[in-house]
Amino acid sequence: VDIDGKETFSEIIKLALGTKGGIEVFPNPFKNGFTITVNANKASIATLKVQNASGQIVYSKIVNLIKGNNSSAITNLPASLNAGIFYVTITNDDINYNCKMQKL
Repeated sequence: VDIDGKETFSEIIKLALGTKGGIEVFPNPFKNGFTITVNANKASIATLKVQNASGQIVYSKIVNLIKGNNSSAITNLPASLNAGIFYVTITNDDINYNCKMQKL
């Protein structure tokens, strides 16, 4: 919208930047554990962290990634983990994926 109230629309352009990457975490919400799927561009080691809403790390694990899709079941979360919102992060020098989760 311009200063005089006239509006114009630009052309829509689809961008693809490199190899498709991402994170998928399921089920969400979860009860006792979840599965995380990550796409990596190369074999590497990454750190998986689960943080509570206050930013405290409640679970951490080193994950060995292969090039392509990787899947890991997270079943050994602390028994003292209360219901609430959590943030799952998997990072290394090449990736930084984040996801918001809810524990029932």
